[in-house]
Amino acid sequence: MSTSRANRITLQQTMNVLWFKRDLRVTDHAPLSHCAAAGPFVALYVDDPSIIASPEYGANQHEFVNECLADLRSRIEALGGRLHRIHGPTCDALEAIHALQPITRLWSHMETGHGVTYARDKTVKRWCRRNGVRWTECPTVEVFRPHPARDGWSRRWYTQVRKPEVPAPRALRSVDMGTLEGEVDTLSWDQLGLDAPAPFRQRGGRHEADELLKRFLRERTGRYPRELSSPGPAADACSRLSPHLAVGAISSREVIRRLDGARRLVTHKPVRAAYDAFESRIAWRGHFMQRLEDDTGIETACLHPAMDSVRRSGVRFNGDRLHAAELDRRFEAWCAGQTGFPMVDACIRSLRATGWLNFRMRAMIVSVACYTLWLDWRRINPWLARQFTDYEPGIHLNQLQMQSGSTGINELRIYNPVRQAEVHDPDGNFIRRWVPELEPLSTDLIHRLGTPPAAADLESSEANYPLPIVNHHTANRAAKRLISQLRQTPESRAAAADVNRRLGSRKPRPPRRGR
Repeated sequence: MSTSRANRITLQQTMNVLWFKRDLRVTDHAPLSHCAAAGPFVALYVDDPSIIASPEYGANQHEFVNECLADLRSRIEALGGRLHRIHGPTCDALEAIHALQPITRLWSHMETGHGVTYARDKTVKRWCRRNGVRWTECPTVEVFRPHPARDGWSRRWYTQVRKPEVPAPRALRSVDMGTLEGEVDTLSWDQLGLDAPAPFRQRGGRHEADELLKRFLRERTGRYPRELSSPGPAADACSRLSPHLAVGAISSREVIRRLDGARRLVTHKPVRAAYDAFESRIAWRGHFMQRLEDDTGIETACLHPAMDSVRRSGVRFNGDRLHAAELDRRFEAWCAGQTGFPMVDACIRSLRATGWLNFRMRAMIVSVACYTLWLDWRRINPWLARQFTDYEPGIHLNQLQMQSGSTGINELRIYNPVRQAEVHDPDGNFIRRWVPELEPLSTDLIHRLGTPPAAADLESSEANYPLPIVNHHTANRAAKRLISQLRQTPESRAAAADVNRRLGSRKPRPPRRGR
């Protein structure tokens, strides 16, 4: 539907621009509500080359955003407005609008992202100051800025997330800008020179988010607690809302409201417990985003300073001196799903094909990379980020640091890849699906392949599959011993106490509700 000329004007006293970032929706959108109430405005989305060029940006994320933007554009047009999508630096897009009609106010949601988005926002802030533009960043549910203290975050979050949603505007009026320089209808991954997206990735758009949440609350919640840890069943048992939350096609507040509505209709205790477990995951998501807001340095430096150089090239680990060539070999094998640990390789290949992996298996593949293969979490960070359609910097960076033992305050979670296969893929079907060269082998042999004694059996089977890249038993023991020793010094304990004071988890606890 094209924008009605009756709903466009060319001159006005107040010129508002709404900058969509990671909030691609029309409901529960405070900046949109403010702009709609103030009169005609310009709605803007920018494909900023600085973001696209960042090593964490991948085609899975980009194509998902394309679909969300197509959905958002249709909703804005149905309300009488227009969305301008610009490919170019954000300040250039603002300058183009400003040249046609001076901007008085810029509206957006606050964003907590990685360093490149922070740098872009600082550039926009300087542009606004130079041009006399007032920029209003409306807070999100997830992040408090400024954040007064770690204690009390949970109570504040649960209070904010249950405030009434901001209703979608009844109508929108757009300032007639014509076609702006750099404006595009869509922008594909191949136009940007990105690697191809995963063939089975999730599709984006508000309709998809609504349907996923509806099916999860009505049909899949009973399976959620018992199946979320196993990679095969988890693909259907989990909500799969994470990419929609990451781009803001749906807000946490909307999810919690619908969850509360479903909870009121259910008396069956296991289902209510599943609803509570799902709610706690939404709260933990906000908690980790707040941690990145409070310390942006976690993107590049270990939270615990003693861990910053333990995985450098040339370090001696498990009796060997690991030089760059060996670390390169291990990294490439891990990325290719060729480590010789069937469960790890199946998870990596599944991730590359779908853009998604359940939480426990994400933790396992990071553990194997950082403990068993002794790779630095900063090395695997961008590659993993590009694979995840649901890439959320706050969660991603915090989990990399936690699962690699780099925080100094979390328990060392060193996963045994063979045991994980036995527990979470007992029949071997997930492994056979994603590592088809092992399909003819017995389940018992598949589960033993990650251990050195199975080498002879593998060679006699003629399966085209590598032997384990390292002995995981000895590597994991060496990693645990080394990091545990580092944590015992007085200096290390003092540093850990400081990390805990500033960023330590305060378990999200909801306010008491009637049951």
